[in-house]
Amino acid sequence: MPSLSEMDEVSVLDTSALLNWPPSKILSGICVEGQINEVQKFSKERGFLLESQGPNWETPSKLSINDVKNAAARSGDISGLSEIDLQLIALAYQYDNSTLYTDDYRMMNVCSLLKIKCKPVATKGITEYWKWVVKCTGCGTVSESTKDMENLPVCEICGSPQKIKRSKK
Repeated sequence: MPSLSEMDEVSVLDTSALLNWPPSKILSGICVEGQINEVQKFSKERGFLLESQGPNWETPSKLSINDVKNAAARSGDISGLSEIDLQLIALAYQYDNSTLYTDDYRMMNVCSLLKIKCKPVATKGITEYWKWVVKCTGCGTVSESTKDMENLPVCEICGSPQKIKRSKK
């Protein structure tokens, strides 16, 4: 039997696929174990079904996770991604022939930066890559995004509040 790396395409499935697709379509995909808890929040029965019948459960390498975190920090998406999101992107990053199926725009944005093939599950998907920055509402100083975008500090220059903005490239 060929390994996943020798197959035509490796399908990495975000929780939106696990919740929306029929079980027969999910069986050949790969996921991370933490997704079981996410699925069970919406449907305990669906979670038990996935636990017993598949998909394939994998853990991405620490190196892949680190590369994905660095890319997510560069794009400014890091604050909007959970550990499970980062692990799923890292799984897709590990395979040359992978496609990540997700409806999460931040995940799609990081995949775009890393040149990972990405397809939506039930949405239209992204049409272009966006970079996020932190901008002072007072003096206009722009800085790179941080991991904790929920609790932005005041501007170090003028003391005004800061907001997350889409970079004008």
